[in-house]
Amino acid sequence: MEETGRNFIENFIVEDLAPGGQFEGMQVHTRFPPEPNGYLHIGHCKALTIDFSTAEHFGGICNLRMDDTNPAKEDTEYVEAIMQDIHWLGFDWGDRFFYGSDYFEKTYEFALELIRKGLAYVCELSPEQFREYRGDTTHPAVSPWRDRPVEENLELFERMKNGEFPEGKYTLRAKIDLASGNFNMRDPVLYRIRYIEHHRQGTKWCIYPMYDFAHPIQDALEGITHSLCSLEYEAFRSTSPARSSLRASASTIRSCPSASCAVWWKRGVSRAGTTRACRPSAVCAAAAIPRGPSGTSASASACRRSTRPSTGPCWKAACVTT
Repeated sequence: MEETGRNFIENFIVEDLAPGGQFEGMQVHTRFPPEPNGYLHIGHCKALTIDFSTAEHFGGICNLRMDDTNPAKEDTEYVEAIMQDIHWLGFDWGDRFFYGSDYFEKTYEFALELIRKGLAYVCELSPEQFREYRGDTTHPAVSPWRDRPVEENLELFERMKNGEFPEGKYTLRAKIDLASGNFNMRDPVLYRIRYIEHHRQGTKWCIYPMYDFAHPIQDALEGITHSLCSLEYEAFRSTSPARSSLRASASTIRSCPSASCAVWWKRGVSRAGTTRACRPSAVCAAAAIPRGPSGTSASASACRRSTRPSTGPCWKAACVTT
């Protein structure tokens, strides 16, 4: 591909594949992760075309993953329709068809790891109290249960999993920064209790991971090198690197290929149809996600501290690196 014909996403990938780059000698691996809660619309078409064609341009591969982490919305009818529409548009995922729910067990294990490291806690604020204690631009959020002992958190989370509490009684929250200017980083919820039958898991689970926790883990486990996301996720990242306390708490993380840093690349298309660049942002889900099928966790680009010209560092939540 000639340099003059590349868009900003492809420029980043060329940089990654170049000698000394994050993915030197590796195959580009993307994914398209629609929620099976409806038929594809024009936004999906734009996203899947970018996901599949970008991989194709570099001789790479693209997974199709049904993001069925929300049990209230999924339907097998939509799964079949999505697959048919992607084929109609001329793309194919080969033997790489997955469900987000395939990773529920591993996601739960990573949640336990966060609790053991003191990076997550069980909170019993009601939805109303959650809003009340959220704070504002001059006052931090509050959770009376943020310093709950690790063993108590582990016990309560296990009991949540076993169905001993009603919906809304407890949530599992990430311990990030209650004073963050980005309210999404004020200890976001990782798990909530839901008594609803899942279209594939049945009634096995009554706790379900939130999208922002599950998605990067899924990318990491599949060995995704470049995770392309649209700009509605821009607010779900921090504007500064993780606090040193979090880095110290996860000192086992040394480099992204052996760590839990899952990259969420941001892509954007202006109204005029031209792209505007945003460098990678990252979220660390746990302390040691194993390497995926392609030989790496979800992309070492998370460890970059590259900046977007107008907004500064594009870092997500709590990317814990040392």
